[in-house]
Amino acid sequence: MVSVSDQTSTAAAPAAPPPRRRRPQTVRNMLWSLLPLLALVALFVVLFQPGKQPVNTIDPKPDLNYASRQLGVTVPAPSGLPAKWRATSSAMHRGSGHSLSVEIGYLSPANQYVKLVEGDPSVGTLVTTTVPGSSPQGSVTIDGVAWSRYRTPRGEIALAARRGRISAVITGSAQLDELRAMADSLR
Repeated sequence: MVSVSDQTSTAAAPAAPPPRRRRPQTVRNMLWSLLPLLALVALFVVLFQPGKQPVNTIDPKPDLNYASRQLGVTVPAPSGLPAKWRATSSAMHRGSGHSLSVEIGYLSPANQYVKLVEGDPSVGTLVTTTVPGSSPQGSVTIDGVAWSRYRTPRGEIALAARRGRISAVITGSAQLDELRAMADSLR
């Protein structure tokens, strides 16, 4: 007589399913698996991309007025520039001794940077501190004033002149015509 326990032990166990075949790992398969992730990233960038940031503008007159009071002479201010010129920064700098200069950053109509630095140091000192390593490139006459022209180490143009007791340097990524417009506007 066969017992129940003998029947279960002698009965064949169900066969295990055959192992799954893995697809070969190829670059093509890896790219297909990354495609949904890249689509999500692209969608995120499109939906949450910040808009064009507005340019902050400032009024440089308080710094120019302060420099004029401290130096006892009127520091020329840009006047008559088209509305597309925007002052974006202004700072005062004390040099050795009692020298003082004011630095104003502008965004030109062509969206290029123009830096105007004015103060009582000599033109040579102001050029050395504003655009160190610049090399002379001749001169240009603007509104009857001879401006020395320099080439900065970054390849930009710098204009420098002495106007009475005040030296001025104009430089930046702007082209010569915009630098000339800034120089011509100083009153």
